[in-house]
Order: sequence, then structure tokens, then C-alpha cells
Amino acid sequence: MLAGDADAWIANWTEDPVAFWADEPTVAGSENMAAAMEDLFGFVEYTAFDIEVLEVITSGDWAFARGTFTAATTVRETGEQGGYDGKFLTVYQKQGDGSWKIHRDIYNSNVPPEC
Repeated sequence: MLAGDADAWIANWTEDPVAFWADEPTVAGSENMAAAMEDLFGFVEYTAFDIEVLEVITSGDWAFARGTFTAATTVRETGEQGGYDGKFLTVYQKQGDGSWKIHRDIYNSNVPPEC
């Protein structure tokens, strides 16, 4: 998020991801997700992004993580600063090479985004 690199960001996801993000339609598939992130990174710069993982549960090739996050942003065109915080639930799937990738993700903001 801080690097604003959509390609690096999407590399953390499985080949058939689905995201349920606050105030947005469902995003399904790698191409749609990469396009959504490119649009986001073109609009705002993340100046801070902190995640606190509160719980992780594993079961075979699946893991579930829940936690909280805070983010600070700057609108690229105007310089307007804002931020938000919220909570998340992320489902990970173990890959053939032993790595874990995000398969499903949902988050909700505790406050409306300022920008």
C-alpha cells in the first residue's frame, strides 16, 4: 500500500481472488483487482498503513486472520489529507509451493473515508 505498487500488491493474492471492500462493489478476479488498485493508487497516495492482526486460525490449507487497521492518505490531485480505520477478515489459501496467499478479503471502515 505504501509503495503504491499494484503489481506487487496483487502478487499477494491467489489467481481467483474476491474482495468485499467497504463502499465498493465486489471485486472478483486478478485482472479486476489489479485495475481497481491501479485506479486507487492513481487517486491517492498512502502515507501510512498499519495492520494489527488480532487472531489467526488455521485448518489444513486454509487460514483466517482478523484484525484492525489504520490508514492515512493524500489525494494526489489536490493534496487533501485524510484517513480512516477499520477491521478486516482475510481468508488465506496455502499454495503448492508452501506459501500463503490471500483468497478472500473483507474490510469495513469504522469511519467514512475523508479522502
